[in-house]
Amino acid sequence: MNRSLHQVSLKTYLETPFLPLVLSFAEESTKAFGLGLIETDKVRLACEEIFLHLSRIAQTTGRPLEIEASNHLYYAELRFLFDSLHFDPYAFNLTAHITPDETGMDDLGLLIAARSVDRLYMQHGQREGSGLVLVKEKEYAEGMDDAPHHEAPLDHFTVRTPDAELLKRFARGIRHSYDVPFYPSDYRYPAKVADMVTSGDYHAVVAVGTGKQAGQIGGGVVWSAVGKGMIVFFGPYVFDKGLGDRIAVSLIDSFLNHIAKTEATFAITMYGTPQLPRDYFELLGTIDYQPSQGHTGSRPFYYRQLKEDTGCQVWAHRELEPFLRTEYSRLFLPREILTVTWEGEQRQPHSVFTARFDRSRKTVRLRPVLDGEDAASNLADHVRLLMGEGFGDIFLEMDLGRSWQGLLAPALLQNRFVPVLLLPNAGRGDVVVFQHKQP
Repeated sequence: MNRSLHQVSLKTYLETPFLPLVLSFAEESTKAFGLGLIETDKVRLACEEIFLHLSRIAQTTGRPLEIEASNHLYYAELRFLFDSLHFDPYAFNLTAHITPDETGMDDLGLLIAARSVDRLYMQHGQREGSGLVLVKEKEYAEGMDDAPHHEAPLDHFTVRTPDAELLKRFARGIRHSYDVPFYPSDYRYPAKVADMVTSGDYHAVVAVGTGKQAGQIGGGVVWSAVGKGMIVFFGPYVFDKGLGDRIAVSLIDSFLNHIAKTEATFAITMYGTPQLPRDYFELLGTIDYQPSQGHTGSRPFYYRQLKEDTGCQVWAHRELEPFLRTEYSRLFLPREILTVTWEGEQRQPHSVFTARFDRSRKTVRLRPVLDGEDAASNLADHVRLLMGEGFGDIFLEMDLGRSWQGLLAPALLQNRFVPVLLLPNAGRGDVVVFQHKQP
């Protein structure tokens, strides 16, 4: 579970005289959270544009606004919480552009804000309320490129929870021992890995030597909770060749013991390594990556069911049902598929998709934020832009626990997105991973 180390808030009003107060709050809070000058300036700019835009569309004076700033160590998050306001979210799209008319200029502020931070998205729910959320990640120095000094094979080892220094040594060891396809790009920044674990978003265990070899790392596993009932893990990464098999099994045993105390029903490897003990897991599926990205053929994904899945209902368009029925039957998952269909009811004019990039691998992951009449053309614009920038692997994740996302299936299929992987309980419900297939 994430544990934000600090959270501060400001209650004010959507009126321009309060702008200096808002900017001071945004700047000083992000400085206190450890963000650098450049990151802080970008957060300040984004907050200025968001506040001015919300003030302009509030229409009446005295509309309350609350801003919550949270420190997650490796990123800062600011939430603008307000009573329901109606505005066009088109500017949140990666492909958004401004037209030279009055309407287009009204959206310019949101477009600037979206380009100034790492993520800007809407939230709307009974628990969270209505609001805008911006995320700015902390900048870290990339790990040292020089090879680590030669270490003798371990005589004995023990598995333990690492401190920050061991985590940084572990991250450097991964980079020097494994090719790019076997670890997330965040692992290029050892201090970031340490903060990710310290924040509580991620957890880790490492195998370390004993006695005189107590500071020597033989391998490790990292994991994180996702959605309502899934654990994703990375590894096992094994550096010691002599005790490699024993280390891999011990790491997985320790990992499984830790997550047995959680409510998760599935554990899934996102970046499996050749050292993964295959008899502990079953094949979930495979994804074929573009050869130019350094991947060799298909990449397998493995899973382990941790406890009984008692079943649930999922929402899906009829065009997705054949894939789902095949996967649910193969994985023995009890699911009732509820069909969603657009029958002429009103839809928003503009859809919104967020994008998460892994630039070192030329991979991008899209997530739908809002359905809209332009979903098919908006997706086509995203694909065109991303392929033009050299991204060979484009994915989209659909949450079957949100009925409105099921309506996007025709737009996805029309744009050559095909379902390639089912992730049980990875969102509000199961998540289907679509991959764009080039002609």
